[in-house]
Amino acid sequence: MALRPVALPESSETPPGGQRRLKPVGLPGAGGDQGTKGNPYDLSGGQSRSSIPRGSYYTDTTGNVRRNQNADRGNPIVIPANERAAYGKARERIAKLDTPAPLPFGLRQSAPSDAFSTQVARSTGVFDEMGYGVDFALQGAGNLVRRATGQPVEVPARVAGQARMDFEREQQASYARRKPVANALATGVGIALTGRPSGAGFTNPLAVGATAAAQNAPFALGRQEGSIPERIPGAARETALTFGLGSTLAAGGNALRASGARAAARPPTAARRLSAEGITLTPGQMMGGAAGRVEDAMTSVPIVGDAIRGARIRGIESFNEAALGRALAPIQGGQAQTVGREGVRDVTAAISGAYDRALSGVTIVPDQQFAAGVQSVASSPRVPPALRGDLKSFVDDVTSRLSGPIDGQSWKAIDADLGAAIRAADAGSANAPAQRFLRDALIDLRSEVGGLMQRTDPAAFAGVKAADEATANLVRIRKASQMTGTARTDGLFTPAQLNSAVQATDTSGGNRAFSEGNALMQDLTDTAMRVLPSNVPDSGTPIRSLVSMGGLGGGAVVAGADPLLVGLGAGSVLTGTAVYSKPVQDAINAIYRASTPGAARAAFGQLQAQAARNPELGSLVDRLGQELGFLPASSSGRPSTPERQPEPMTR
Repeated sequence: MALRPVALPESSETPPGGQRRLKPVGLPGAGGDQGTKGNPYDLSGGQSRSSIPRGSYYTDTTGNVRRNQNADRGNPIVIPANERAAYGKARERIAKLDTPAPLPFGLRQSAPSDAFSTQVARSTGVFDEMGYGVDFALQGAGNLVRRATGQPVEVPARVAGQARMDFEREQQASYARRKPVANALATGVGIALTGRPSGAGFTNPLAVGATAAAQNAPFALGRQEGSIPERIPGAARETALTFGLGSTLAAGGNALRASGARAAARPPTAARRLSAEGITLTPGQMMGGAAGRVEDAMTSVPIVGDAIRGARIRGIESFNEAALGRALAPIQGGQAQTVGREGVRDVTAAISGAYDRALSGVTIVPDQQFAAGVQSVASSPRVPPALRGDLKSFVDDVTSRLSGPIDGQSWKAIDADLGAAIRAADAGSANAPAQRFLRDALIDLRSEVGGLMQRTDPAAFAGVKAADEATANLVRIRKASQMTGTARTDGLFTPAQLNSAVQATDTSGGNRAFSEGNALMQDLTDTAMRVLPSNVPDSGTPIRSLVSMGGLGGGAVVAGADPLLVGLGAGSVLTGTAVYSKPVQDAINAIYRASTPGAARAAFGQLQAQAARNPELGSLVDRLGQELGFLPASSSGRPSTPERQPEPMTR
């Protein structure tokens, strides 16, 4: 049976020769070769995907742009229909920037995207990713200004970045088709620059140069004139030049990578370090800089100022929890459940319990090794004659108290007295350097006392050492909770107060440890002082109680270049109160703290749950989800009803 001819839809044409070919249908202003993302084929009439090349892009019947990977068996959406206009605007702007400026006398110049140097940069394999980051940041900053001034956001930062990445990849492919020789040279230079020859990870400059020369050799031979023997000398010269260039540039690339590795090894920001400790931060504290100063100024604004102060109080409370957690960590781990005076009492009780458990039922009996060790300390030649009498007093005290069997608590009393004597000698060495010899001898004496316990009961000794570490942290916390101003906060202390306590309890000579930044707990206090307030904010008006329960409107106050913070955007005063409420702050901090995409998405789900309870939070959740890539540009962050389920991503 003969097949009936099928009429082509309006989006098709029949070129000379009778071969039917579909028209591309370009996105507004996007441009590009046919079948690319910027100029996809038009299959909106339901035509078979088998009629277009595999790997090309097309529009389906609902306006989505898809990539033809599986012909009629289903293909993924790469640009949802509701993002096509935004994507087209982004591509139109890129095309305008790529248009060369006119020259006098009718001269013409190439577009920036068609320059050899641009193709070299693309061949490094990171140019498109860099373009994504730059356009994402620029669009995000522009969107922040638009939101702050009440203007609509037409192009999300994520879409702008994707449009730039697609443009660079399409231009690279187009250049390779039109200028194969120049593309080969650009690839050789790019390989040399990055030290990444095909199929190998060479970092040796000579190996990189050899690989670049080998890749260029066929093209060098093809560019010469005459017979093969006549072409060889010129090709050899060009190949040698490529080898030299590749080797030189690879050596420079090694230096650049070493510099980049050093930069990558830089520690995270202070805000990130605090977040890793479990400390709750406000958006302004996360960003710092101008955004932080704006948030500081807004604390004086009625209603929203109360909300910000409430959030900052919770931040100080979480800082106290982190500090008390440091004290608990050696003996039981976990987060402190209380703060202030009650927290100090609870941690003190926990440490006392740890000592009791470690020392209960332990009996220590002096042995020959202990006696020999003490005698060696007593006759130490390092101690100056003027201090030998002091050392003898300590040795005699220890031997008299350990002349026979003693219980665990008695042993701990000896150990504690020696610890105090060591700290005193260390502090005295700042003014009397000879004291350091007495300090070292006392350290040896305490080591003999500890060694006796360790030989008697290793588990008990380990338990005591853990409790000692916890006590050292608690000493600093106790001092901070007693400082001026903590009476009105029931012992709640600020980073500055704990930092003062850390300095005051540094017993090293001349506060040596503190001055070098190595005092116990100083890593926490120095970091927190850069981010958290220097005093505990007043709780504000009774409105704060309502705010802290999320009882007022939804939205965002501040924003920044980070996708999370760009998504927060800028909102109304009532919107800001909800952003600073505890449930929303907990969710935002969980996203900020997330170390994996899955954890961030789970935290975003908490925000969606808040939006379901408070519709005014919907705009915040929408913007945040779009900037983080969890939602399409026009989606709602609130849970979908069965009637509004999103379209499947394959068709």
